[in-house]
Amino acid sequence: MKITIIAATGGVGRQLVGQALASGHDVTAVARNPAKLPPDVLAAGTARVIAADLARPDPQVLESAVAGADAVLSALGPHNNSDAGNAAPRLLASRR
Repeated sequence: MKITIIAATGGVGRQLVGQALASGHDVTAVARNPAKLPPDVLAAGTARVIAADLARPDPQVLESAVAGADAVLSALGPHNNSDAGNAAPRLLASRR
């Protein structure tokens, strides 16, 4: 299965990437700073990595990240309470 994981460098995102790769899935990891991905993911080249800042999403970059995906998983969470609920609308708007 082709899986795109958004916010792949956070605690939940790292777990999703690791579990998906261990299960043999074709993974695209989307992260603001891909250098924060686990070293084994970067070294092995086992995941397709896309740099994207979801605070200012680029529709073309996100379209590339999800193109052909069977599933898109988001581990995106707010940095603080004032951010809660703000990222998802921006992400969805970039898909239009």
